[in-house]
Amino acid sequence: MCWGVREIFEEWTAWRCECVRRRVYFQLQKKKDKLHLLKGLGKILLDIDKAIAIIRETELDAEVIPNLMIGFGIDQVQAEYTWQKSGCATSTRNFCLTVCRRPRVWNGKLRSWKSCSARRKRSRQ
Repeated sequence: MCWGVREIFEEWTAWRCECVRRRVYFQLQKKKDKLHLLKGLGKILLDIDKAIAIIRETELDAEVIPNLMIGFGIDQVQAEYTWQKSGCATSTRNFCLTVCRRPRVWNGKLRSWKSCSARRKRSRQ
């Protein structure tokens, strides 16, 4: 079988298009997964007082994730991500004590997040 320049170029082009398609699809899936996690985190941050109450009322660390899932309507992956990102995976009590000692810091973060989302909504209108 003898291939000319045209056939070689067509095969290479098809192979390259497939490589780019697979890479873009992979990157898109990673972004979708990250967005899913951040949506769950956003739900919890919008009602941080409720989250703190759930954590305080939960006696065992193993029960925190199911209680967050029930309380906020998020799935297990989102609850585990939030639990891990909050730094409470090691100890619920330490997390609650940290939040209680520094409520101004948490309220400031929440206010800045709300004002940022409000600015985005205004800019879209």
